[in-house]
Amino acid sequence: MAHTPQAEWLEVVNAFAAFQLEHPGGDVDAFCRHRLAGKTRRTLRFEDGLPIEAHMGRVFGHLSRMAHLYSKKVLRPLGVANLEDFGYLATLSRMHKPRKGELIRLMHAETTSGSSVIKRLVAQGWVKELSDKDDGRSTRVMVTAKGLRTLERCFPRMAEMGRMIFGLLDPKEKATLYDLLKKIEEPHARLLIERREDGFDELVAALYARR
Repeated sequence: MAHTPQAEWLEVVNAFAAFQLEHPGGDVDAFCRHRLAGKTRRTLRFEDGLPIEAHMGRVFGHLSRMAHLYSKKVLRPLGVANLEDFGYLATLSRMHKPRKGELIRLMHAETTSGSSVIKRLVAQGWVKELSDKDDGRSTRVMVTAKGLRTLERCFPRMAEMGRMIFGLLDPKEKATLYDLLKKIEEPHARLLIERREDGFDELVAALYARR
């Protein structure tokens, strides 16, 4: 039987109907991502026999190290030591005088390392520590005017770095990648904020119990 355009369209329509039965409320964009992911799964083969998650982790790790390298070239001429310091400062600028612990948890960092970053930012005069009127044992933090001026210098250059890294993708690919990354990021972020002290097996069980 000839593989006609009509047959191809019929196959797509039937596939979309089956997708909606499995995913009620799924729209065309979700169907396209699902279909593309399915085709990718069928064609990916790894000679080393490792699961695809291992290769995804390797790619994430490489991209993270590359981003850190690029960020140093961008930030150091502006007086910022590294991407971590910039990330804390940028995140804090969107918060209203949080406790130190709140900021550190939001950055998914260990208390010791997070406190070291905040200490560096305070030493630079970019962050100010405040006494907590509600809890004498806690300290709140806020970005200073000097810190905001530093961010104003950094944001345009960091935007250029983002365009450099992701400019290899076309607009549709960027949107798809963003949606997929947010789908991964959001549940993990909630999990680590809510159950930070749990062991790994407990975290796995809690994460997939929600699905």
